[in-house]
Parts: sequence; structure tokens; C-alpha cells
Amino acid sequence: MLILRINQGLMMFGIIGLGGVGILLAHFLNNAGYVPYVVTRTHYGRYIIRFGEEHEVRVKLVDKLPSGVKYTLIAVKAYDTVGV
Repeated sequence: MLILRINQGLMMFGIIGLGGVGILLAHFLNNAGYVPYVVTRTHYGRYIIRFGEEHEVRVKLVDKLPSGVKYTLIAVKAYDTVGV
């Protein structure tokens, strides 16, 4: 199997909202080798997702996404998008 990796220095991802969907997106990005920037209302020391076993999800918590973020994934409920 040939896996093509894009230069990760140029690919920066941001996620707004770290609920059920946001944490799943962050987990998938971690599996692809990325640690996304995350804007969320609640900050915790660790983020865990369970698929049969526990997996720690690596994220960079920020108050505002850096200007270098190329892709932003919005994972909030519709009524929370007023400020986005």
C-alpha cells in the first residue's frame, strides 16, 4: 500500500467546537499525523475518545485560530454559529 503524505509543515487544520463531532474529527486528523488547533468553550487537561479502547486525542487549544490554518472544520450546533 502506497501512502502519500503531504508536507505537514504546510497543512494546518483548525476545529471550532470539540463536542462529539469535533473530537472525532481531531482523532481522525491525529491518525493521519496532524495535531489540529482547536477553539472550544471548555478546556480540559486531556481529551479521550473510546473505540473499544481509550485513545488520547492530541489538540492545540487556542482562543483564536492562527492565520496559517489552511482548513477550518466547524463542528458546532447551528445555534452556536452566531459568533463564527
